[in-house]
Amino acid sequence: MFEGCSAGLEGAPADLPAFPPGYFAGAAALVRNAGCAPATQIANAFAAGAELVLIRATPSLGAIELQTQGQPPVPAYGIALDAGEALAAHVAAQADVRIDIVPVQGDALGVFSLRGPTPGVYRDLTKPNLAAPGVRIFAASSQPPGYATYDGTSMASPHVAGAAALVRSVRPDWSVPEIASALMTTAKAVGVDDTWARGWTWDQVGSGRIDVAAAVGAGLLLDESVDHFLAADPAAPSLDLRDLNLPSLRDTDCAPSCTWVRGLRSALDTAGEWTVSVEAATPGLQIEVSPVTFTLAGAAGGEGVADRLFADGFDPASPGRDQVLAITATPPPDGALAFGRVILTETGGRAPPQHLTVVASGRQAGSGRPQIATLPAAVTARASASGGIVSQTLTVANHDSGALTWAQTHEHHAAVLWEQAPSGSAGVRSSRSTTQNGGVYTANDFRLRARTVLTTIRTPGLAMAAALTNQPITWAIYPDDGGAPAGDPELRPGQAIWTHTTPADGAGVAIEDGTITLDLAAAGQDVDLPAGVYWLSVFPTYANAVTGTAAHWRWLQATRADLGTKLISPVIYGVSTWSPISVIGVSFDDTAFTIEGRIGGTGIDCAAPWLQLAPSSGEVPGSSARQVSLRLDPRQLAPGTHTTSLCIDSNDPYQPTLIVPVTLTVDP
Repeated sequence: MFEGCSAGLEGAPADLPAFPPGYFAGAAALVRNAGCAPATQIANAFAAGAELVLIRATPSLGAIELQTQGQPPVPAYGIALDAGEALAAHVAAQADVRIDIVPVQGDALGVFSLRGPTPGVYRDLTKPNLAAPGVRIFAASSQPPGYATYDGTSMASPHVAGAAALVRSVRPDWSVPEIASALMTTAKAVGVDDTWARGWTWDQVGSGRIDVAAAVGAGLLLDESVDHFLAADPAAPSLDLRDLNLPSLRDTDCAPSCTWVRGLRSALDTAGEWTVSVEAATPGLQIEVSPVTFTLAGAAGGEGVADRLFADGFDPASPGRDQVLAITATPPPDGALAFGRVILTETGGRAPPQHLTVVASGRQAGSGRPQIATLPAAVTARASASGGIVSQTLTVANHDSGALTWAQTHEHHAAVLWEQAPSGSAGVRSSRSTTQNGGVYTANDFRLRARTVLTTIRTPGLAMAAALTNQPITWAIYPDDGGAPAGDPELRPGQAIWTHTTPADGAGVAIEDGTITLDLAAAGQDVDLPAGVYWLSVFPTYANAVTGTAAHWRWLQATRADLGTKLISPVIYGVSTWSPISVIGVSFDDTAFTIEGRIGGTGIDCAAPWLQLAPSSGEVPGSSARQVSLRLDPRQLAPGTHTTSLCIDSNDPYQPTLIVPVTLTVDP
C-alpha cells in the first residue's frame, strides 16, 4: 500500500521500513504507485541509489501522468499497471535483467480540452477545427523568475494563431480559408484521447494536431468566399452548412448515404499526380470518392484563385489547377456518429499527405436529451387598450436529439438543474487536515444555461472512520478556466466566486449517512449565477490526518458526465494542478451531486393573467421546431408599458424552466 513512501508521513505507518541505503545502486527502481505522492517515492528510491525510477500505475489507469514537483534529478516515468506487473514478475524470476526505456509522449488529448460536437443548427459543422499543444507549456510569466509551466486552451490558441501567421509569412498569396485548410488537411491525424487508451476522434481534436512544417508544404488548398459563409448563416440560411467548401465533411442526417462536393486547388509550382484513399475509424462506415486519381498543373505566377467550383456567379475554376471531388459516405444503420477520412497523396512526394475528415450518422446526432429554446428569446409587442387580443407567433425549438415536452406554467418554482446520481459505493477523498496543513480537494463541473439562483446543493458521500458531527464543511464554486476550476482552496482560494464554511451541525446543513445537503436560504446564502460553466468543491476539515485509514470524507462515485471530477492536493499528494481523480488511484472518474435552483433569479412573475400560449403545452421532436401563438390581452391593463415573464416548464434536464421576458406597451 505504501511502497516507497516515508514512514509516518502522508498516512504511511510510522514503522514503515525504508529502502536500505544503496539498495538500488546502479539499477532502476520499479515502484508501485499507491498511498503517497510519486515525488516522495522517487526521492526515496533516488536516496537508495536508483539511477532510474519506474512507477507502475494503480488498476484504474492505463498510464499515469506523474505529478513530481520537487523530485530529485533522476529520470522517472509512469507505466501502465499491467505492463509494470509483468515487468515485476519477470524481474523476480531472473537473476539479472537489462531494460531499455524508450519514453513515448505527446499527441494525447488534455483532460480539460474543450470538444464537440456542436448542437442544434450547427450540428453539421465539425468543431473544434484543430488541436494544438496546451499541456505543460513552458511560457512567459509575470511572476519570478519570469517563466512557468501552464496548461489550458490559452496555451493551445496562441500555437494555432502563431502557426497561421507563420504559414501566411511563407505563403502570402494564400487566402485565409486556404491557410486554414492547409493547417487542417496536414494536421497529425493519429493520437489518443485523455484515457491514453483510445484513439481520438474528430469531435475531440477537429482535423488533428497542427503541423506547421507540413502546412507550408501543402499541395492542395480549399478556398471559400465571404458571401458563402454569410449565406450559410443558420439565422437566415440560403446555403446549407454542409455545402461550404471546408476540409471537414459532416452530415448527421446521412440515411442511408450522403454526398459532399469539394473543390481543390493545386499549390504546387509543378504538376502533381494525386491518388485518393479512404480510412474508416468506425467499423461499418463506407466511403467512396470520385475520381480516385487526378493530375493538376503547377501554379502560374499571379494566377487568380477560385472561390468555389460551382456555376453560381463566383470565380470560375482555373483550367488544369482545380479538381472537384465527390465523396459519398454510407454510415452504419445504428445512428451513432461514424468517423473516417479521405487521404490525398501526391505520388511523387512533392507534398505531404493531406486528409479530409468525414463524420456521418444515419440519423440526426445529438446527446439524446432535449434542449429547449424560443424564437424570439424575448417578446416585445404593442396594442391598443380599446382593441382586442393581440397574437404573436412564437417558435418553440428543440436544439438537441431527444424528444421535448413542454407546458406553460404560472408558478416560478425551484427545479433540479444538474443531477449526477451515485453509480456505486466507492468514493474519492475530499477533505482538509489542519494537522497536515493541506488537503485533498475534488471539484465537479456543472452548467447553467440561464441566470439562476441556487437553492440546494446535495453531495452524496461517505464519512470514513467517524461520522460528520461538528467538523467545519466548506462549499466553494469556481468559474471554469479551460476545462478546470479557475482557483483552488490552497493555492488560489481568492478565485472562488462563492464560498461558505459552517459546522456540520450549522444552519441549513443536513447530514445523512455521509450525504451532505445545504439549504442555501436556511444558511443565509444568496448564490445568483449567470449562465456559464462552474465547478463545485465540497470538503470537511479535520483535526487529524486525512490519508490512510484516519477519519475523512469521500465524495461518492457517479457515471461520468461532461468534464468529469478533478482533484488537486499540493501538500499531501504533490498534485499542484487540477488533474483527473484517477491520479491518486481511484477506479472511476466522476462524482455524484445535485443542484437545485430558480432559473431567471428572484422576482420572476409567471402568473400574469394577460398572456397565454395556445396551445399551452406540446411536444417537439429532436432537432425540430413548432410554432405556437402567444395571446396578449391589453383590455386588462392600463395604458403604459408592462413587463412580465412567460414561463415554460419542459423535460430539458439543464433548463427545466425557460423564462421568456415579455414587454407589452398599451396605447390609450
